[in-house]
Amino acid sequence: MADLTTAEAEKIIASVAIPPRPAIVNAVLEERSRDEPDLRRITQLISTDVSLAAAVLKTVNSPFFGLRRQVTSIEHGVNMLGMKNIGALVMSLSLRNAVPAQGLDRFWDEAARTALVSAYLAQALGCAAKEDAHLFGLFHNAGIPLLMRRFPHYKDVLRKANSENDRSFTDVEDAELGTNHAVVGALLAKGWQLPEHLRMAIGQHHDLDIFSSHLPSESLNLVALALLAEHIESSVSRLSAGSEWEKRGASVLGIMGMLALFNLVYTLSSAPAGRLSDRVGRRRLIIAGWLAYALVYLGFGLARAAWHVWVLYALYGLYYGLA
Repeated sequence: MADLTTAEAEKIIASVAIPPRPAIVNAVLEERSRDEPDLRRITQLISTDVSLAAAVLKTVNSPFFGLRRQVTSIEHGVNMLGMKNIGALVMSLSLRNAVPAQGLDRFWDEAARTALVSAYLAQALGCAAKEDAHLFGLFHNAGIPLLMRRFPHYKDVLRKANSENDRSFTDVEDAELGTNHAVVGALLAKGWQLPEHLRMAIGQHHDLDIFSSHLPSESLNLVALALLAEHIESSVSRLSAGSEWEKRGASVLGIMGMLALFNLVYTLSSAPAGRLSDRVGRRRLIIAGWLAYALVYLGFGLARAAWHVWVLYALYGLYYGLA
């Protein structure tokens, strides 16, 4: 495709039908955000949606919960799942219904598994909020079925993008279509009122140089978690690593290694820092921690080599241990 003007590119993007956030999602999340959410009100809302009510019962009766007796009451199911899980379930099923993946076998099943693995990794590594990791896992490729509906030949573009080793996935889409699924996904996330750091991560998650960009760390961590989760999911389900892992897997493993080092230093330094606090006083230790914090952020600005960043992550873990 020839280079497009800005107006032409905007016209193409505007032609992609992006569904609004459903009313059931608005109502459930609004109730959940209250200081004292009413589970009975949420139960009533879910009961009005047959597919959502069925999903609640299916989830709570799954082997994960290991219940001896089957739950048949929506109210009991809502109470079993809790507020955070209900919000994630409502968002997940509503997205699946609003963006049907016609012609893409198992698309949403794979997205759901990736989201679950991302959430698990986020909790295990402590590098992102579990809910954010789950949402990003669901939404980051949601632009693909939307482009499939808009462009009849999109499957051919997908095959070409998946087999490309030298260009990013979205560069191939841009060349063929004048837009890409990351841009469309970010617009969908904006319409569904996802937080800004999630929208930023969705919009740039295929950039080959993303891990050397100026995106906030909370966005970069979500991209890294999803890449690792996709690698795990695809290796288990298809016995294939995929081109995205080949392109950026080493960068992801580097980030995960730094986060593991941070957590290790934090864990090992916490107990000695507590004993030191008893000897020298809490105030002096806090001041030392803030000095370490200032040096770490100065170091991040001056770092020029990979080992500099590794050392700074270790010092960051020490700061958390002292603080």
